[in-house]
Amino acid sequence: MTEKTMEKKPPEAASEDSKTAQAVPPQSESKAETMLSLPDMLGLEAPQSHEPILSGHPDAQTKARLLYNYCIASERKVTESVHILYTIAEHYAGDNPNELDSPEVINGIPRFFNSLTAREKSEFCYNQVTEALSREALPVTVNSLLATRRTDPNDRTSSAAGRFVQRVTRYVSYTLLILLLLFAVYSLWNSLVPQEWQVGKDTDFIQWASWIAFGCVGALVHLLNHALTATRMKTFELSEERKVWPRLLLGGMFGFVVPWILMTSSALDLEAGLAVGSVAAFFGGYSVRFSIALLERLLQALLPETKPNG
Repeated sequence: MTEKTMEKKPPEAASEDSKTAQAVPPQSESKAETMLSLPDMLGLEAPQSHEPILSGHPDAQTKARLLYNYCIASERKVTESVHILYTIAEHYAGDNPNELDSPEVINGIPRFFNSLTAREKSEFCYNQVTEALSREALPVTVNSLLATRRTDPNDRTSSAAGRFVQRVTRYVSYTLLILLLLFAVYSLWNSLVPQEWQVGKDTDFIQWASWIAFGCVGALVHLLNHALTATRMKTFELSEERKVWPRLLLGGMFGFVVPWILMTSSALDLEAGLAVGSVAAFFGGYSVRFSIALLERLLQALLPETKPNG
């Protein structure tokens, strides 16, 4: 009895709050209490009681909640109109919601709002919230928030971004393991066979294979670093998964081309050439811009500049 008396607001306070919201009739005390309790439920996170499971295409409620929570948590600008729209959407998304009195006076709600069903009203308000917050949250998008959202807070691989990072990490580990196995086979072969059958370090096949492998490692490290940064910044997109094999192809190609041009255009001894070639192959695979810029400088140094006559 005492707790109910303390929680219940006096009629004067309820009337003032309803006038400020402009969406709750002052004569309905039950409606006012329902409306006024919604902002307290929001906080920094949206209510999780009736949140849909993220499968397939996200619905309007999921998109609005993700963007609203992100903007609130990252202290981005959320106007009062968006707050009220979100509150109305949450109200109509509940079970058997009470009808609000003339909410169309709020900016963003049209005159035909009262003719919609409760589900249509909530979806309309959620879409308005998503449209308003999408511009504020850029470069973060709904898709990036969905990709970086964990279904289990304690499991990093419960999000699409976490699973991508785990998969690329495995690719890096497998590539390094293959390099170690090849080096072990190479060393074992040279230690067991006669000298005339031994394979030298200056063999073209050995150099080319190591360059391509280091280029692939550089490309994978680039993908891993970008995925970790994008996950932390909430900007990871699912389209990153389609870039793995093209990036590996580019990494292997530049990992071969860059050190090959360096070796043919410089007078380095064998040991220094192998070290420089491996480092150049890694950076050639890691950064496409680095590779293109380096090739342009080499071409400018090797080829004479042609100047127009006159």
